[in-house]
Amino acid sequence: DYHHFLLDSVNSEITDFKIRNDSIRLQILKMGAIEPRTSLKVHDFTTDFYFDNNVMAFRDLHVLLGDSEIQDSLVFNYHYPTALSSFRDSVHVVANFDSSSIAASDLKLFVPALQRMDQHFILSGMVDGRIVAFECSDVELRFGKDSRLVGNINLEGLPVVRDTFIDASLKNSVISPRDLRPFIGEQLYLEARKFGTIRLNSEFLGFPRDFVANGTFFTQLGTLNSDINLKIDKETQSAAYSGALATNNFDLGNWTDKPDVFQKVALNGQIQGSGFTIEEADFVLKANISNFGFYGYNYTNIETDARLAKELFIGKLKIDDPNLKFSSDAYVDVRKNVDHIAIEATLDTANLKPLNLTEKEAILSTYIDLDFTGLTIDEMVGFANLRKTAFTNDGQSVD
Repeated sequence: DYHHFLLDSVNSEITDFKIRNDSIRLQILKMGAIEPRTSLKVHDFTTDFYFDNNVMAFRDLHVLLGDSEIQDSLVFNYHYPTALSSFRDSVHVVANFDSSSIAASDLKLFVPALQRMDQHFILSGMVDGRIVAFECSDVELRFGKDSRLVGNINLEGLPVVRDTFIDASLKNSVISPRDLRPFIGEQLYLEARKFGTIRLNSEFLGFPRDFVANGTFFTQLGTLNSDINLKIDKETQSAAYSGALATNNFDLGNWTDKPDVFQKVALNGQIQGSGFTIEEADFVLKANISNFGFYGYNYTNIETDARLAKELFIGKLKIDDPNLKFSSDAYVDVRKNVDHIAIEATLDTANLKPLNLTEKEAILSTYIDLDFTGLTIDEMVGFANLRKTAFTNDGQSVD
């Protein structure tokens, strides 16, 4: 309870004690104490202390508190000393941290959301503001084994983390999925670890589970440029997203755990949907795809405006590849108990051998118009028309 922080069993060594008018100044050479309500121990405390009716200052500060080590300077500004009793809203804090190590086990006394976390945060930088709304400038925050956030961060809404609004501008930062694991839950962690260590330059705006990420992310799967709103459901850990997305040689195969089917993709477009796994993903993608690896062939010059999910494609697709000229308006839903396929397409040219579809040279062109339900001969109901069909196999025309 930061409104009633007490010290008991105080053992200290103080020098240069001075009182002048309403001010007190002293040098604390060492001090040990205990906070009785939480049993939080002050192992050592040294500072140049100053107090008056408007300021409480701890300069040349070094504190060993619980499992934490805090150093540099800490200044509290207020209108009257009684404001300290409503610290969160009424006291303006100016703090400078120099490689201070803050343990989650200590911080959880003030931020309950950290209750189950067991790690240290290494903080350098300037903090300016009230607990409910403050700015962090020239910050470097290290956590876990490999992660660091570098830049400027504004927070509004603490100590309730889920309700805290974050405005962060990060440069040359690094995030390891393993270090994020305590914050994001097991399901998201399993997907995030596929990306490996992420290096980023980005702007984050929003709440921990509802934010916009606008920046560049360098991952082991490839480079992502995004301006995307991401919403994470607290109960299910499922994610919904919408916004602009661009990739550069993104390894779709390893992301979907199907490297023999999919290879690398480069696209630029708009996406809206939910789910990150191939089993759960369901999204609308309107994009220009400059290259797309599929069964060992790299398709180029693709345009799509469609809804995609497992066993589902609804929308338009156009391909202007040297070996495939194709455009379609399709409804393909082979999910359980649906099995409906409706396609109207023009296959202008398909050079089948380079596409790894035949061993010999073969060229196919046709117009396709089909609409049926069922996937087996006995179940199929509907029609299928192929018109203006031409097929050449190993140089021989086949009627």
